[in-house]
Amino acid sequence: MLQTNLPINKGLLNAFKSEWDRLSRPGYWWTGSERVEIAREVRFAPTCELCQMRSDAISPGALKGEHQSTTDLPVNVIEVIHRVVNDSGRLSEKWFQSIREMGLSDAAYVEIIGVIATTITIDTYTKALTLSQLPLPQPQVGEPSKLLPIGLAVHSAWVPTIVPEKGTDQAIEQHYQKMLNLSGLVANIMRAMTIVPAEQIGFVSLMDNLYHTEHTLNKLQIEQVATEVSVLNECFY
Repeated sequence: MLQTNLPINKGLLNAFKSEWDRLSRPGYWWTGSERVEIAREVRFAPTCELCQMRSDAISPGALKGEHQSTTDLPVNVIEVIHRVVNDSGRLSEKWFQSIREMGLSDAAYVEIIGVIATTITIDTYTKALTLSQLPLPQPQVGEPSKLLPIGLAVHSAWVPTIVPEKGTDQAIEQHYQKMLNLSGLVANIMRAMTIVPAEQIGFVSLMDNLYHTEHTLNKLQIEQVATEVSVLNECFY
């Protein structure tokens, strides 16, 4: 996995290995090959000239054109990857509706978001340690399940999420119960990707291991650093 002599917590290394392996496997809506290609496009997206011009424009929609791409993924998938990677602070519900109109389902969209989040998280960590990017995994064969979980409802997100008291996915139920035990509520960010349960659980596993390994900083100090960085990056969340 990570080739380094740095004293990285084994739990974090195991989480990285697990998520990198899951990236290669068929998901709910995308095959293993498609998931790996999404990750490949995530890495390429920052070099797109159209995205670079749009980032300097008052309105990204004012500039028409085609994204430069390194994969053969559909145009609507390329648009999602490039906008989320390069201009997430200006995404709007109107833009999301346009993605729907281009034929992308809510669940397919969320799984793309999950792959983007996993890829960027692991790549950013390796970059911070001045390590080379991990080679993308070899795709595993198989077909996506195309299953939607029970208990979905529109709450505060653009896509349906599992309602805590109505969900039947065991992993999500355990995830929600953990949140309730910790804080008495299930925060929106903790249910954001539950239309594709494995993406929610996988990303939370990464975050738990990044936040809860041994640090000189305590949890509140880590949150303060994260907040300052988010402000500098103009993160809308």
